[in-house]
Amino acid sequence: MAEYKVRVVGHEGTGELEEACNGMAADGWRLVSTSLLGVGAGGTRAYLFFEREGGRREPQDVWRAQHGGHDAG
Repeated sequence: MAEYKVRVVGHEGTGELEEACNGMAADGWRLVSTSLLGVGAGGTRAYLFFEREGGRREPQDVWRAQHGGHDAG
């Protein structure tokens, strides 16, 4: 079963989009679709749609499982 996630990135250039995509890819997500929305004064908001195979857990969930469910801090 696939999992899905949507990231919203406000940006003026491509750097923020690239950073968001690379971060998600490092966690096993695959970009499947994008949508851009103009928000006035030359700004845009990007909606990035990702998917990955089910059964994988977020890195923070793995950390919690390994450390008794408590966050550092």
